[in-house]
Amino acid sequence: MSEQNGNKGNEIKKDNTSEIKPLEESAVKGNEEAKAQHKVKTVNCKNSFVSIIIDQAISLGISVVALFIIDAIMRAFGFYIENREGMFIIFFVIVNVIYNTVMHGSKSSSTFGEKVAHLKVTK
Repeated sequence: MSEQNGNKGNEIKKDNTSEIKPLEESAVKGNEEAKAQHKVKTVNCKNSFVSIIIDQAISLGISVVALFIIDAIMRAFGFYIENREGMFIIFFVIVNVIYNTVMHGSKSSSTFGEKVAHLKVTK
């Protein structure tokens, strides 16, 4: 019985040993192609700046229009905005948050500035 156990132990060792085989060329090429697809391009300063300027201009325009609409509605009821600059800053912050959230949550997942500057946001 001891000889049989010894033989089984040798068999197990033979089964557990593995040889290191070189990778096939197709596996290496596939890995390089996968790396190339996932390669992230760096964003240069000019494209980023253009994107931010366009998005801020859009937010600024929406804020000014909203300020005038709210002011006109309030004047129709006999009220007015005493501190327009302060109210503008409030509208600008709110519009900036909503604009970026809505645009990044949309189907295209980018703002108008990012589209013009050919930038893509990835998750």
